[in-house]
Amino acid sequence: ILKDATLYFSHATPNLVTVIPAMDHIDKMLTSYLYHKKYLSLIHSAVRLAKKTLNWYY
Repeated sequence: ILKDATLYFSHATPNLVTVIPAMDHIDKMLTSYLYHKKYLSLIHSAVRLAKKTLNWYY
């Protein structure tokens, strides 16, 4: 999801109308990854850190 967002926003100058919904979508996806039992605790920790970083910029 992060690679897709990077590629999407690298093609044009982003504005708030496109950035905020994209950040909401990324947060929603990271939250879903956080609660999947199939991922190891190491993945859960990395996702938690990614969410914290995303929220810092939000």
